[in-house]
Amino acid sequence: MKIKETIALMLTLALLAGCGGPAESSGSLPAESVSASQGAEEAPGETLSPEELEQLEGLAFCYERYCGGRSLDQGETVEATSWMAIAYLMENGLGDVFDWDDETSGSVSYGLLEEINSLFFPWVQPLSLEEKEERFYFYHDNRESRYSLALLEAARQPDGTIEVTYRREHPEGDLYPVTYTFYPFRLEQVPEVLSALHRPGDTLYRILGVAQRPDLLPEGEPQTITIATAEELVAAAERINQARYQDRFDTYLLTADIDLAGVEWTPMGMGNQLLDFGWEDQRDPNLQGFNGTFDGQGHTISNLSIPLERGRALLETGEKDHPDRKLAGAALFYRIGEQGVVKDLKLENATVLLPLEQGRDTSNQAALLAVSCCGRIENVQVQGTVQGVSAAGLVGTLGPNEDLSAGGVAKNCTAKVDVTGNGGVGGIAGTLHYGTLEGCTAAGTVTAAPLSGTGEGMPGNIGGMMGHSVQGVANDCVTSVQVFTKAPSRCVGSFCGLAEGGAIKSCWVEGAGAGSWETVDDFHRMETPEVGVR
Repeated sequence: MKIKETIALMLTLALLAGCGGPAESSGSLPAESVSASQGAEEAPGETLSPEELEQLEGLAFCYERYCGGRSLDQGETVEATSWMAIAYLMENGLGDVFDWDDETSGSVSYGLLEEINSLFFPWVQPLSLEEKEERFYFYHDNRESRYSLALLEAARQPDGTIEVTYRREHPEGDLYPVTYTFYPFRLEQVPEVLSALHRPGDTLYRILGVAQRPDLLPEGEPQTITIATAEELVAAAERINQARYQDRFDTYLLTADIDLAGVEWTPMGMGNQLLDFGWEDQRDPNLQGFNGTFDGQGHTISNLSIPLERGRALLETGEKDHPDRKLAGAALFYRIGEQGVVKDLKLENATVLLPLEQGRDTSNQAALLAVSCCGRIENVQVQGTVQGVSAAGLVGTLGPNEDLSAGGVAKNCTAKVDVTGNGGVGGIAGTLHYGTLEGCTAAGTVTAAPLSGTGEGMPGNIGGMMGHSVQGVANDCVTSVQVFTKAPSRCVGSFCGLAEGGAIKSCWVEGAGAGSWETVDDFHRMETPEVGVR
């Protein structure tokens, strides 16, 4: 792992006692010499002892917790920044070898990391003398793990290696099983820092390979669910929010217009990965948000209502698999995932109201269709009223995928809305973060408002089409939105409040609809945005 990746990952990790024993520190060991070097006397196929299984499980779980359980091919070089070294030293009471800034932040030399990592892996990236003297800074988090390993199968192979398959058990859902390949050998030379723990001649283990086992977790067949009534839509929302990995690519078809008057709505797509390690944790078959297809087939959902008190309650609701994280907003959908598609749908007379209060994080977003989307929205029309700290007619944040190589797309969408918000406020999108708007139209009003009970929180990034664009793209989009301010505001524009990078091409402001507002005064940090008036 690179340093900045490792530090970011460590923020979500916790410690676990019993990481298992180390291996010799004599450097690389080629795969073909494993059998000759392992020194074990047991015959292939012989049952492993409880002591061996316990030691191997501890080693595997340390790798799960500190290295993310990522796949490791036999012969793959492991970088010296591996968390296994830190895990082993901490769990064996040797944390005093680190230089601590406080109870959670410390540093260690890369040279010591390399030496200790050689106790766990046969292939460790060698460092120069200069690199060995550099410091690795880390953050140490004490939160407990929410999953455990359960033994499925263990077998000694003819070449002396040991293959152990575990089921990863999580209280909220399924994770991929995993097969570890270990090999035992005799420790010949003990690093000085470990002299109180081990002696020459001890039988210890290295991790030779780690393989994810999706074949041991049955895949579900994608289903098609038809929806014709409000009751069926509520049931579909509950099914979506169960976030079972088997259901993640299902299709939902509206077969009739639906009236949600009187229905207390909970946004769809509130599920996410079980493990708080990263967007694409190899252990986790679950995906962020709604990743199926929701096809309105031209039908209308009318009278969606999230009044102010319901909006307050939703903002105090914890995310399904991470209850310590509160919801970031409200809409018909909470999050549309990278593979999610919502298309050919109309929303009429929809209302989503969240409080404009000091202390509410600006990530609390109100929108009619979705709080955030890194998938696709196509041929969707929305009409209604929206209020939030950050607010938009269609989608709060049209955002990026994990590596920022692509973002969400809204194509041929229309919003006729009255939107009020404090920061990141737009007729179609509040924030366009590596996302794309194509052929979209916005009409109605956008109003910049202060937060209640305070003179602070100056409104900013307010636009008729989008409030804030970060490397976003808008093509062939038109707005006739009237933009108003109820307080002194910054970065206010008839098309976009603040655009940083990206591109705006062949876009228009309907001058008549802008009223007395200066129609083209957008604050751009980009080259030659193409916004005309007609």
